[in-house]
Amino acid sequence: MRAGMMLNGGYGERQGTHMTKRTKNIVFASLLLAVLGVLLVLANVVRAQTGSPALSYNETSYDVQVLDNGNTRVTMTLDYRLGKRESSKTWKQLYRTIPLSPGAVTNVSVDSVRNLSTGETYTQGDPVDASLSSDATWDAQHARQWYIATQGDMLRSYDPRTDGVRAGSSQSIQKNVEIGWNIPVTKSAKSVRIEVTMTLAGMVTACQGNDVFNWQPVDETNDSPIRRFSATVRFPQAVDAENSTMWVHYDGKSTTEYRDGMFTFGIDNVRTKSYVQLTAMLPEGSVARPARTDTASGSQLNEQERQRETKWRSEQQSSARGLLVVFVMLLLAAAVIAAIGMRFVFKQGERRRRLEAIMPYWRGLPPISPGAAALVYDTVNGVSTDRRLIGRQLSATMLSLVTKGFARMYPGTVDMYGGIDLLRTDAATLARMVASRGGGRDAGTTSTIVLLPRAFDMAACRRQLCMSERAALDMLHAVGRQLNSVVFDTKQCAQCLKDDGTAQELSQSFHGRCVAEMGELGVFPKRAMGARVCGILSYACAFLAALIWLWRAGGVLLPIVIVVVAAPVAGVQLMGQTQYDVDERGMRLAAQVRGLGRYLEDFSHFADRGVLDVKLWGRYMVYATAFGIADKAMAQLTAAYPQLTDPAWASTGDDYSLVYWMDRSFRRGHAHGGGLRDGVPMVGDFVDIGARFAVGFGDVAQVLSAASGAFSGGSGGWNSRPGAGWGGGGR
Repeated sequence: MRAGMMLNGGYGERQGTHMTKRTKNIVFASLLLAVLGVLLVLANVVRAQTGSPALSYNETSYDVQVLDNGNTRVTMTLDYRLGKRESSKTWKQLYRTIPLSPGAVTNVSVDSVRNLSTGETYTQGDPVDASLSSDATWDAQHARQWYIATQGDMLRSYDPRTDGVRAGSSQSIQKNVEIGWNIPVTKSAKSVRIEVTMTLAGMVTACQGNDVFNWQPVDETNDSPIRRFSATVRFPQAVDAENSTMWVHYDGKSTTEYRDGMFTFGIDNVRTKSYVQLTAMLPEGSVARPARTDTASGSQLNEQERQRETKWRSEQQSSARGLLVVFVMLLLAAAVIAAIGMRFVFKQGERRRRLEAIMPYWRGLPPISPGAAALVYDTVNGVSTDRRLIGRQLSATMLSLVTKGFARMYPGTVDMYGGIDLLRTDAATLARMVASRGGGRDAGTTSTIVLLPRAFDMAACRRQLCMSERAALDMLHAVGRQLNSVVFDTKQCAQCLKDDGTAQELSQSFHGRCVAEMGELGVFPKRAMGARVCGILSYACAFLAALIWLWRAGGVLLPIVIVVVAAPVAGVQLMGQTQYDVDERGMRLAAQVRGLGRYLEDFSHFADRGVLDVKLWGRYMVYATAFGIADKAMAQLTAAYPQLTDPAWASTGDDYSLVYWMDRSFRRGHAHGGGLRDGVPMVGDFVDIGARFAVGFGDVAQVLSAASGAFSGGSGGWNSRPGAGWGGGGR
């Protein structure tokens, strides 16, 4: 059978290593995006919680009784959360501020203060400046006391009998009364529960047709968020749900219940700078002694409250609709973009399936350089990136120079061959001499290069070498001129390229020519980035939709579901499309490259192999190295033709010599077990002998990658070695 014949037989379909790698990349990317998305969502939740001020409330609850005489008895339970403060400052004093004015609360008196966390009842004391007392003095003299004072330049004791404000007064008198309690010195606490019982005056106003009760327990000056707010308000017996109306003012959602003259309402997550207010329209005369009278009618006030409610509901609906529209539009955009990206992936996947139908196996040599063939092989097998690509390209191209008679390569450093004429000594003799001297420490990590006379024949170079091979030969010429020698090893090569600053220019020339050769044959040198761009955009839209829902609606479950569902879709788009695209002209070439790779991996299973053509196998090993399967190809070859162990084969020509030395390297690696595996690329369960035989080019490739940045076909290089309400606060 002719070497270039297409083979439709074989021993069945199989999924190659590259397809497995592609699938693994998709799974890895999907898991990474899912985990990253969930962590970012949770981080936003944690940030919202940990970003709170040092003082916050776990819960505030109020039990309010409106008395017949117009006063209001309030029992408030404050559950504080005290965080650590800067500069080792401790907590000593907690307080609430109640503003007094002629049109609102006019007086306040405190009946008792209890620390529910410790069960202690505090006694009344004078207001003191907490910053002037040491921790020890504070606990001994001031802790477990409460005080009531008027705020100003300094705190002055407040006497409810004389310091109140006259209700309905025309004078614009306003006082801020501070009720505080001195707790023992505390660095931080998850919960400190304080119960305060007090009596307030001036909260009921008589209007025409109604008595109006106004209470604002939280105002816009509040700097401490409240996780849970609840209040129960009891009215005189004459008040019930039929003859009264309750209006709760808050810019968020609240729950209310009115039963048996008792009104209960609750709010979750009261934000800072927001207020909570209750306005109750009671029957006229329900309170015996209102604090003041107003000329406004109750019906007017009721209408004003209805208008406020209508406006608030309209604003809430507009905001909710806007949020829903943005949320849905982002999800829709994510779905549309993802569909476009998946179309790119499926289209390229269909082309790969067509390659299988065109020719499952191919025995011929593809009409493309080894460097370009490495790119094509990755493309048709669905490999998005391979960090060893530049190393495979360079190693295969150097081996190609060997098979074409422009250079020779031997394992080990140049010092191993001291006193040996590498231009005239045949391979069999050389093998015996090397074996007698021993490999040396660097035998498995370095290769020696010999430039043959043909390498200096410009006419032969132009006639027999492609662009990328000439670029690789230019590298060797540059090193030879620096060392003034035609014999050198890959360590010297890497050092010379690094020292003289030509690495960037040479690397760009080599890789650019590989891409150009691929493009000339129908495999476009353009990035196939459509699916990847779509993957990034679709996931970004989905993630933004999740964040918007989290910030505005507050639920965390739906955002997590969104990012988890979007992650695998984006993962397929990011890793399911290769970097280069194949057009119709390049389909046959791509099929030949893929078919040759499969043929080399399955060679020993074919019954019609024919007579061993070592010259052809020399070129086969060049492409096997480019594909990253030289180890498997050599295993197939030696299984089919054991006679390759005879050094006499190596003396016939450069192709024979190459196969012999690669087989020698292959056997030496297996004879030494895992020793030679260290520092060389692993492919499946084998060591890539193509990389081992030209192992020193990993150093060269590393220098080139460092000089020019990440190559278009790789991911940064290749290395063959391992690498008016109430405020409050605390002091």
